[in-house]
Amino acid sequence: MQELTAEMNEILDEQDAEKAKRRELATRVMLFARDQIMVSLRFLDRALFRMPLVPSDVVESYGVDGREIRFGVNHVLESFSREKNRCTRAFLHMIFHCIFSHPFQCENLDGECWNLACDIAVEASILDLDLADTRLIADEEMRRLLKHLKREVPALTAEKIYRFLLDDPSSAARYFAQEELFRQDDHRYWIPPRVTDAAQRTGDTITADTMTAMVGCHEADTGEEGADQLEDIDEALLGQTRDEWADVSQHAKTDLETFSREQGFGAGSLLWNLKETLREKYDYGEFLKKVCGARRGDAYKRRRV
Repeated sequence: MQELTAEMNEILDEQDAEKAKRRELATRVMLFARDQIMVSLRFLDRALFRMPLVPSDVVESYGVDGREIRFGVNHVLESFSREKNRCTRAFLHMIFHCIFSHPFQCENLDGECWNLACDIAVEASILDLDLADTRLIADEEMRRLLKHLKREVPALTAEKIYRFLLDDPSSAARYFAQEELFRQDDHRYWIPPRVTDAAQRTGDTITADTMTAMVGCHEADTGEEGADQLEDIDEALLGQTRDEWADVSQHAKTDLETFSREQGFGAGSLLWNLKETLREKYDYGEFLKKVCGARRGDAYKRRRV
């Protein structure tokens, strides 16, 4: 019996070691993705270092809520092995969601339309940038769809795409049939956030590397991983609000405009989306009234053909 117990313990130790090794490797891939973006898009510096990277055994792909970026360890490793740029693309995709304020205005909107509209707006912005480190095999197919969409929605912002999808269910069906093409992350983590007991988050940990990556120029006292530490990190570093992200977006917009003038940088959709996000005259409450009030019954009409 003792021999069997010892053998079982040895197997479990090996499994734990393998699990830790895969988490570390996946985290390194995500840090590499972040660094690639930073080299090409320095105007995103505040956004890139604002959220910790949290490896998870329960997240299937990626998730962002404005406070942290979660990523599935197996998904990252498999994606990187299959197509090296896919992790960098997903990282930039999530950063754009945050600077465009997508996670912070999803209450009371039609979920399917808003999710697809946000993904299309983000992917259009990434394609406009045409960075070598974010190119994917599927980009040409996406460009063909976006070419058709621009005939209906010349400025590809999430708000304008949302109105099109909601108002024209028959035309929208074409894009819902291809929504997987635009999807990089899981929007179930979008806010409004609820306070989560750290003890319930059994599949997530924040490592020393991810903490250091988060605070950038600041030093992180890592200590030991655990529930108490996670609560401290949430309180100290993850208190972003919509207004705080608006400050990040304003910083990115200002730097992007300067960079575009100096470098002849192609950033049409990116600037459109940032301007839409920061437009002072934008009345969010009125927007909700217009698109939500009488449209609930139409949501069923636009389901996939």
